[in-house]
Amino acid sequence: MKVCGITFPSTWTELDIINNLQRRVLIYSILYYEYDRSPVSDHDYDQIAHGLAELMYNCTTVSESRYHYVFYDFDGSTGYFLPERLTDDDRKIIMSIVSYALENL
Repeated sequence: MKVCGITFPSTWTELDIINNLQRRVLIYSILYYEYDRSPVSDHDYDQIAHGLAELMYNCTTVSESRYHYVFYDFDGSTGYFLPERLTDDDRKIIMSIVSYALENL
C-alpha cells in the first residue's frame, strides 16, 4: 500500500500508517528545526505532512494514535511546534532515533 509516496506493508491498518507518519514527522521536525539537518527534501516532507493531516482528518480512530496528543491540531503546514508537546518519556524515545539518524546522515 502506498501512502504519501511511501510503500507500507499491506497488513498495516490506517492507524499503523498514521502512527508511523506521526513518528516520521516528529523526527524530521527535530532534525530540521533543532539540528538544521534533513533526511528528506522539503517537497517530500510537505507530501508526508499534508498526507498525514488528511489521513488524520478522515480516520475515525485517530484519537487512538500513539502521538495524538501532539498532533491533535496538526494541519500539515509546519512541524516546528510538535516536539515541544512531547512528554519527557516520548521525547527520549524520539531522540534516540534522532541520534541514530544524525550519525547516519
